[in-house]
Amino acid sequence: MKSMPTTALIHLRLFDGARAPVAQGQEYLVRLVDGAGRQRGLFQGSGDEHTLSVPFFDNSDDMYTVLVSAHGCRDTGVRPVRVKPAAAAVVDLMIVPKHPTFDFTSAGWDAVRQASPQIFPALCCGTTPDAARDRCETFLRAGAIERTSP
Repeated sequence: MKSMPTTALIHLRLFDGARAPVAQGQEYLVRLVDGAGRQRGLFQGSGDEHTLSVPFFDNSDDMYTVLVSAHGCRDTGVRPVRVKPAAAAVVDLMIVPKHPTFDFTSAGWDAVRQASPQIFPALCCGTTPDAARDRCETFLRAGAIERTSP
């Protein structure tokens, strides 16, 4: 009789607030909690991807919670993560700073017009494209976009 697998895999991928893989130097703590509420893993690491082995039970205990904490960032997590021995469960999480800022440095008027022509009419907001460009550039020069979020 073939025995039941006793482990499964969770493939964790971490991203920053710009939806790019986290920086290699970003350190964090990962907690893995099974469906019964028992902590099954505690992992301190860095980098953007890790494959973690967890116990497999073939019941509701296979519904894991994945929690990530990083210094200066908001905690993040997801549940349920259903694991199976046949294939790794992929978990994508975003690590966001506790006090994020907006960065529109690459959002020049011409760049936005080319990259997102469908929103260009809304940016003009009932005025001419030249007047809208002037309004946008005045706004950027005033530093209004560079303020931090509450």
